[in-house]
Amino acid sequence: MDSLEPTQHPIGVPASFDSIYRSEFKPVWRVLSRLGVPAGSVEDLVHDVFLTAYRKWSEFDASRPPRAWLFG
Repeated sequence: MDSLEPTQHPIGVPASFDSIYRSEFKPVWRVLSRLGVPAGSVEDLVHDVFLTAYRKWSEFDASRPPRAWLFG
């Protein structure tokens, strides 16, 4: 992926999830890259992180930092 800009996602995504996606996309990308994930797999793993987060959205505690939750 040449650009570290998040791609569009489906209509109906909660606004708060959209906000976290946009603010945490680049940090998730960087951390996965620094953890030794092969360059060709980083995009897929970033996708997996946010797909899992979306599925578990009901467990998110908005009073806590979203980055810690994503990496948990």
